[in-house]
This record gives sequence, C-alpha cells and structure tokens, in this order.
Amino acid sequence: MMDFSTIKKLFGITEPNGFAENEIKIVKDIFEDLPKVFIDYYTELGKIQNLNHTQDLLIIPERFQYYKNDDYLIFYSES
Repeated sequence: MMDFSTIKKLFGITEPNGFAENEIKIVKDIFEDLPKVFIDYYTELGKIQNLNHTQDLLIIPERFQYYKNDDYLIFYSES
C-alpha cells in the first residue's frame, strides 16, 4: 500500500475511507490494468469528500464509463 501519510496529515484524516474492492472492480472491468497507486488511493482515500470533492471531483467508480478514453485514464473532473 502506498504511503499517503502526508495527505492524511494535511487534511486531518485519521481513518481510511475508500472504495471497496467490488467498487474498484467496476473500474478494472472497464480499463483492465490500473496503476497500483490508483487502486491504493481509491481504496484508502477515495470517499473522503473534503479531499476529493471540492472545486474539482474525483470520479467515482460508477461513473467511469462516461470518462473512458483509449489513450488516458481520466480520474478527475475539473470544475
């Protein structure tokens, strides 16, 4: 698991609050190979609203089918 301690400290995060394996599987089914850091981040910090849903939005697993791109893994939506 990647070390997200700096992010946790900056945002006062004390407990993991991420997506479950079956939720991340939705993304794996669309894109197949995913970077380890992507999986670790979504598992550890993916559901933390004050970190991931401020001005820009971390894309939640159920919405990845709308952001599919053959060349890029789009995981953040700007404004």
